[in-house]
Amino acid sequence: MGLQTGVGISRWPFTPMLPLPYPIRRAPRECWPLFAASMALLMGACSAPSITAGVGMAQLTSSGSFGATDSGVVVTSSMDSLGLAQEESTLLPRIFMRDGRRALELSGFRVDYEGQGAVEATITLNGTTLLAGTAVDSGFGMGAYSAVLTWDVARFGSSVLGLGFGLEWIDLDVALDETAGVLSLRSSQQFPLPLIGVRLSSEDSPVSGSLNLGWISLSAPEATATVLDVDARIDVRLMGRKGGTIMMGMLGYRNFDMEVSYDDGGSQIEADFNIGGPYVGLRFSF
Repeated sequence: MGLQTGVGISRWPFTPMLPLPYPIRRAPRECWPLFAASMALLMGACSAPSITAGVGMAQLTSSGSFGATDSGVVVTSSMDSLGLAQEESTLLPRIFMRDGRRALELSGFRVDYEGQGAVEATITLNGTTLLAGTAVDSGFGMGAYSAVLTWDVARFGSSVLGLGFGLEWIDLDVALDETAGVLSLRSSQQFPLPLIGVRLSSEDSPVSGSLNLGWISLSAPEATATVLDVDARIDVRLMGRKGGTIMMGMLGYRNFDMEVSYDDGGSQIEADFNIGGPYVGLRFSF
């Protein structure tokens, strides 16, 4: 397997959240199959690759904070106070293709949270202000889709170490609507995340492990951002033999963390989002 990350949700007409040092356009979820197909071309002459497909069920918990101001120091409100510190179930589909020394893994997931809470500290964004204590209907969504290509670089007995690279598309949305009024705040961010791929597996062993890492750090006069995506997994062979259909169980943990601070026109915004939790599932190798 390879290092990776990914998600995508779009429910409101958001304005740009984090000004990046390069132009970005929103990638609709409907484009994911095309993205996957284009990454598959990197496999080169894979006329008959082995294919492993599976899906996991994850329990992902959200936490973090969000704040904005047009002047002074930003004081954030926690996700808990906004009613967004919740646990949601979501599917984690995966496709793993191997051709000789090369392996390509595709994965993705999406989650969205809705709740009711109150603003802990006054939030002002582009001239619109929600005062501290204001009751709000809140929404937070995150999506990630990734593709990681790795090559075998070393063998340790029956185990194989693979290294490579990949790309993940991240989509984050935040919405705060005044419960007893008409005021509304919207913020959105979409960006690509380059990945480092690490794959550790054993073809002759019934148990194999994988550690997937995605990281990026951006720094500019207008903004700073740090993102870390971690996916650790263990696969256990349940049925089948090499050369035939194999069924495997998988147990893993996925964690995504992002911290941003930036100047959006006349507003200074700070946010810290974390989504993570365990998952279990099945994989079938053909």
